[in-house]
Amino acid sequence: LGYSEEELLATDFLSLTHPDDVDTSEAAWRRLMTREIPSIRLEKRYMHKDGHAIWCDSSIAIVHGQDGSVEGFITQTHDITARKQAEINEQRALSRLQNVLYSITDGMAMLDREWRYLFINPQGAKIVGRSPEQLIGVSVLDAFPDWKNTTFYRAASEALATQSTRHFEERSPMPGTHWLECHCYPSDEGLTIYFRDITSKKVAEQHLKDRERQFVGLANAIPQLAYTED
Repeated sequence: LGYSEEELLATDFLSLTHPDDVDTSEAAWRRLMTREIPSIRLEKRYMHKDGHAIWCDSSIAIVHGQDGSVEGFITQTHDITARKQAEINEQRALSRLQNVLYSITDGMAMLDREWRYLFINPQGAKIVGRSPEQLIGVSVLDAFPDWKNTTFYRAASEALATQSTRHFEERSPMPGTHWLECHCYPSDEGLTIYFRDITSKKVAEQHLKDRERQFVGLANAIPQLAYTED
């Protein structure tokens, strides 16, 4: 902590504790002093002499005399700043990733090898007519029993078996949509699926095909009409 032995002996551990951790430290200390617990262990921050915080893993146990009185304490403290900073950085990275996944307009789901939902973003849940809370931990086959008889299941199974990507468009058996475009990306842990509702696209394509058939039919009828008029 940057202090000399004399400086440490002239103060107490709460005076060196980070302000945000004082209440937790005091509560643990009270439980120890009332003998509610025989020892305490907590991760907390101490303030270095130059002003920066140091994360520590601290253990404190009471030393009792023969008559049961408190004679002193044994304290062990380890600097865990590097580990805590790594955890903080990891959490920040996960938060950034979650923000990206939650903001994309396509649906995105992660399944394990038992077809259970590990993750589904809000847009994906909306497309299939459920909430994320209804699906996490649930098998796709339980949530959507008809799914096993579809191209979705066959393509996803092939992707897992061959460890190769699959892309397809198919009429969906799930509520809330008619057509989906899907991209399946396998891994050793399971499957990641990106999907989006393309019903409007399919309706437009069908409308175009209908118009083309009408034009072809009209074109074929023109010679006959011309012959009749002669």
